[in-house]
Amino acid sequence: MTDPTGRSFLSYRRSRSDECERLVVSQRERGIPTWRDVDDMNSEPTESELRRIIRDGSTANVVLWITPETAGSPMIRNVEGPVALERHGRNDGFFIVPV
Repeated sequence: MTDPTGRSFLSYRRSRSDECERLVVSQRERGIPTWRDVDDMNSEPTESELRRIIRDGSTANVVLWITPETAGSPMIRNVEGPVALERHGRNDGFFIVPV
């Protein structure tokens, strides 16, 4: 089951980090814990860590920061997006926010 007060996972291209920083600050100012790779990545291999975090019940949602650069990201196309959709399909309160 999803913790509705859990963290928000930010999926984005690093080339858009400045834009995303404003979103992260805004969410945190409102008490929304936000997971972002540059702040929270453990030493595990990237793909397995991303899958683990998105599948974790304490992740309440994924914010998909969709930009023209998103199409060029294998990590978003092949890992973050599909795992988020898989998780959403469980119907356990997890949701996806496309921006």
